[in-house]
Amino acid sequence: MIGYSDLVGYSLKNKVVTVTGASSGIGLAAARAFAAEGARLAIAARSGDKLEALAKELRSTGTEVFCRTMDVTDELSVTRYFEALFGLWGFTDVLVNNAGIGLFAPVAELSVDLLDKAVQVNVYGALRCIRAVLPVMRARARGQIINISSTAGKRSFPYYGGYCATKSALNALTDALRVEVKDEGIDVLLVCPGFVETPFQESSLSSRKQQPDLPMRGWSADEVADEIVKSSKKKTREVVLSASARALVAAEMVAPGLIDSALNQLQRRFVSK
Repeated sequence: MIGYSDLVGYSLKNKVVTVTGASSGIGLAAARAFAAEGARLAIAARSGDKLEALAKELRSTGTEVFCRTMDVTDELSVTRYFEALFGLWGFTDVLVNNAGIGLFAPVAELSVDLLDKAVQVNVYGALRCIRAVLPVMRARARGQIINISSTAGKRSFPYYGGYCATKSALNALTDALRVEVKDEGIDVLLVCPGFVETPFQESSLSSRKQQPDLPMRGWSADEVADEIVKSSKKKTREVVLSASARALVAAEMVAPGLIDSALNQLQRRFVSK
């Protein structure tokens, strides 16, 4: 039987897929989605209990799983994780850089310390993992790096300027890396979801005790995970998820002042000053 992945030329069957931030949200859903494709999963997160629960769930379906906690803000933790992974399986075919943290703060309240905490996860965390897998991918002349960014990396939003800055930085690193490894058999993908309905906001960094309720319905983590897997199989260079997110990015290119006005109106209605 010919499967979808055979038709597009890249099967995930038995591929080693590493997913960071796999204990909840998009990372959890992505681990399940890749497992459904027959991949072997290397899952990582700071929460050991949640990670072990996911490993048990995946193994019950016959999936081979490497499970170990990892803190992407800690160089030694990242090094030890990948040393253990490579000691077991020798390589990873796919790295899904999903670990991330939100940040809610008006620019006037955005301290360097607060921004640095977000950069450590959203930018340096991804970079640490990329640097850990690249030597092995280069030696094998194949591999895939998928960076999970956000529409916020395409257009900055009021009260989320610091978060948007980290995602813009991740986008820039992704674009540069894609060109740098193009001739080495390594594909670099960028996935930019819009608003996603996950517990993400609950664990966000903030300069205020209370954050605003976002006035929109978003995609589910499962829907985003499905698109991540599709992008992996198709080797899609970049994908912006949801029609509204794509419309926003397009409008930003041709009428940024109009977007400013729309966001200003949104700010007045839904953000307590």
